[in-house]
Amino acid sequence: MVAEAICEGVKAAGVGCDAYDLVPLGDKGISTILEKFETAKGLLLGTPTIVGEALPPIWTLATALNPVVHQNRFVGVFGSHGWSGEGTRNIQTRVDQVRVQAPLDPFEVIFKPTQENLKAAIEWGNKFGRAVKGECINERKVKISEGKPKIAYPTDGKLRRWKCIVCGEIVVGTVPPL
Repeated sequence: MVAEAICEGVKAAGVGCDAYDLVPLGDKGISTILEKFETAKGLLLGTPTIVGEALPPIWTLATALNPVVHQNRFVGVFGSHGWSGEGTRNIQTRVDQVRVQAPLDPFEVIFKPTQENLKAAIEWGNKFGRAVKGECINERKVKISEGKPKIAYPTDGKLRRWKCIVCGEIVVGTVPPL
């Protein structure tokens, strides 16, 4: 239900959206999605949290993302959970490791979505679609751990080139890699 609502929001933004259920599709579905992502500008990964984790096919897809190949693509994470919610947070952590464009915090609902949840899912999908089209949508609440120094950087959502002062690697993104 949430995936359909998000897809509706993406389409309302004028961006195409195809939905796939990876559980019955297995490895063939993951290959199909990765192949389509070669030419697509965005990917949405949705998962429930079951026993504190995301579904295995979503993990497989998330770990197949590559920072070199997918760095300028947009990825969003959504899901549902009962009480813990680690599934979406763990997938978002992987997405952040790949350094793709992630303009929105994960969208989560508790148990079965309400009508209000579905309306919020449509809006979230619409924002994601607008980001894919190039609109400035940077609503991520980037968390900096207490042990790291707090560094001021622009938060206007514009793509910038960030250079690592240790290894010289250049990363394109709206925020510096943490």
